[in-house]
Amino acid sequence: MAPADSEDGLMIDRTSALVGMARLRQLRVLDDTCSDIPIIRYLARGCYGLYTMEDEETNIYQPEWLPVPPNIPIENISYDMCPRPWRYHTATKLKGVPLWGETTIYSGGGYVAELGYYRSKAFEVITELAHHKWIDRRTRGVFVELTVYNAQVNLFSVISLLAEAMPTGGVVTFRRIDTIRVYRYIGELANVALAAELIIALVILFLLYKVIKRLYHQRLAFFKKFWNLVDLLQVLFALVSIALYFVKMVNINATMKDLSENPFVFVSFSLLLTWNEIDTYMIAFVVFLTTIKFLYLLRYNNHIRLLNKTFSNMRKEILLFMVQFMFWFLPFVLMAHIAFGAHLQDFISYPSAFQAMLNALLGASYFQDLQQVDRIIGPALFLSYSLLMELILLNMFVSIINEAFGSRETEIGNPETDPELVEFILKRLKGVLGLNLLSTTVTPERNEKWYVDDSSDEENDHRMISTKISFNVLDRKLESLQNKFRKVSVMEEEEDNILLEMILIREPSFAKVCPTELATITCYNDSKIFIESVLYGRADNVTCLAPNQTIPSCSESIDLSWRVTPYCQGLPYCVINGTYDVQEKPPCDGNNANYFNIAYSCKTINYTEIDEKQSATFLCPVGKYSFSTDSNGEE
Repeated sequence: MAPADSEDGLMIDRTSALVGMARLRQLRVLDDTCSDIPIIRYLARGCYGLYTMEDEETNIYQPEWLPVPPNIPIENISYDMCPRPWRYHTATKLKGVPLWGETTIYSGGGYVAELGYYRSKAFEVITELAHHKWIDRRTRGVFVELTVYNAQVNLFSVISLLAEAMPTGGVVTFRRIDTIRVYRYIGELANVALAAELIIALVILFLLYKVIKRLYHQRLAFFKKFWNLVDLLQVLFALVSIALYFVKMVNINATMKDLSENPFVFVSFSLLLTWNEIDTYMIAFVVFLTTIKFLYLLRYNNHIRLLNKTFSNMRKEILLFMVQFMFWFLPFVLMAHIAFGAHLQDFISYPSAFQAMLNALLGASYFQDLQQVDRIIGPALFLSYSLLMELILLNMFVSIINEAFGSRETEIGNPETDPELVEFILKRLKGVLGLNLLSTTVTPERNEKWYVDDSSDEENDHRMISTKISFNVLDRKLESLQNKFRKVSVMEEEEDNILLEMILIREPSFAKVCPTELATITCYNDSKIFIESVLYGRADNVTCLAPNQTIPSCSESIDLSWRVTPYCQGLPYCVINGTYDVQEKPPCDGNNANYFNIAYSCKTINYTEIDEKQSATFLCPVGKYSFSTDSNGEE
């Protein structure tokens, strides 16, 4: 591939344009890096080992890799004496990042030769490098790097072609092509994309608020629940993705600025691609965790519950099985790598051999390749692996799943309570939206024809009976729906009672006054307050009057704060009418005391007031007040 095949800068496909220049980048190793044994060093002079970043060559040379005289300072070395292709450039200067090839990881620096913008210039540079033997025995990696842009789809493609020179004399090729959209907000959908990103950012901030609020209330108990950790990781990965978005914008602006200043030099997109790749990983984690949360949202479905119960039931057995599986699997991997790694590409390294043996479990066949390498060990390894791993261990794995599935299916087969809450919510939503759930009109069946004619009375009676049966079926469905709603209401009431009991348990300094009794609160200064209609909630503070004080106005006498639960006889919420009646009643102990009454009522969504008297439970700190009750309200 030439850098450009025409004067207009287009590639051979006539759709992609070369961005900047293409370049060659070489990585080399130091001399005598293959062995520390003296006899080997004596026999094999000029021995060059595998490439590592520690053994990378970083010196400045003259053409044909001639060393610079030691008496010349580095700052005095001119480009005529040591041209650019013979000078080492660091990764920071080249704005490069390490790249993982087929055999090892290569640094982002190296010896660079720019190929120019046109084919003729590229051939001239390559001919000059070949004449001076730019590639020799110490070369371990040669990169061909270029960037192209396709205006039809608004995409940049960063291409890295790598030739890895092995110490054995062979060459392994590797390619990496990364595509990125640099100009994000152009075209017809630019505003839509921007609006979608803003909405996602707002949703993430809302989820962050919910997680922080839950963490503040639950403290360490927050980390004991699995789904709380899922929410936390989801928000954290999303926040990292937002931060990386701005980092990418900064790198895009810097890269485009370098390109606009001089479009005829190589412009590195490596840093931008690195940040984009990390951002892609963050988004992938967020999508994964969001998908996992669907299992939590659909936990009331029988099939999802069965799946969750199956996994929880076989957890211990699966862990023990995996330990046994690895004890049998790893010896086959090691044997395949040692025996066939020098002959087959699939077994050249431990990770590739591990992957190949896993592929064999999924149906990939390496029998012919193994047999060609060794007619005895190859078939023996393949047959023993297939017999033990595929026929025995995999069947054991399937048996564990079947056992756990069968036991949980029996438990969930006849549940005491109907878990199909999703279906109930959908029906309830249809009722709220008026989608004919509570309508008295019966929808005919698909094949049933409804018409009026002059049929006989007997036929009309039969039709009326069919209609009545349809109405009866609808009535039974409505009754079933009402029973479900009643059960949900009972469950909500039970949750409120449990919440109240938890408050009483967690804060034993609070006492409970029965709603049907009259209560008298004695304050720390011996003044008393008579409560006739008590609230369901918690009193934060009550300010009492001294016994010898006169009765002031209502707003000055009592300072009372409370909270009211949003349940009031099945209505959406309760509204408190703040009327305080200060009265003077005969004292119990001979001293005057101040009393007040609290009246309140419930209202519907349409603010229609219910006249019925409401009763509830009032909580007050015992450490500051004392309680006494009787039928007359006297102590």
